[in-house]
Amino acid sequence: PRREDAAPSAAAVGAFLASVVGAEAPPGALAFGKFDEHALAGLTLVSTDAAAGKVVARLPLGDSKLNRFRTLHGGCTATLIDVVGTCAVILESGAGGVSQSLSVDYLAPVAGLKAPADGGAAGATTPFVYVTATALKVGRSIAVVEVRLHRADGVLAAIGRLVKHVAATPRVATPAPKEP
Repeated sequence: PRREDAAPSAAAVGAFLASVVGAEAPPGALAFGKFDEHALAGLTLVSTDAAAGKVVARLPLGDSKLNRFRTLHGGCTATLIDVVGTCAVILESGAGGVSQSLSVDYLAPVAGLKAPADGGAAGATTPFVYVTATALKVGRSIAVVEVRLHRADGVLAAIGRLVKHVAATPRVATPAPKEP
């Protein structure tokens, strides 16, 4: 159930994602943005479904997101679960919060930087991953979210679960309504 004191919206999710992916850090934030800057560069919001508590984002792959085996780094996967999972919480409650626990099951590698030029073997490489976060439960103080990462070829690459302590008051600015 949505919190009555919150104003959840796709705009709030977009504002949060923009602040994490590369916009200026909020006042008082520590200058540690380099990890997010590299791991989340290019992350875009694809869709939101407020009725289902669902957010879909897309991340293009690049060198800064890959490990020495040229597959998506596990730390990048965990960061995606945290960030896009938080978007689902914001969509439901209007507020972010503090992550209490995060788990990841890695199911298939996400390899390469771009699709094969010769139309080679399906799934050999992928230019991006889709990240789908669904709020399973958002209460007054705790939220539980399931997050799934799919390769461009549709293969499920990872499943994560995020538990967040939901902020007491909304911390994501929502745009003011426009005057007619």
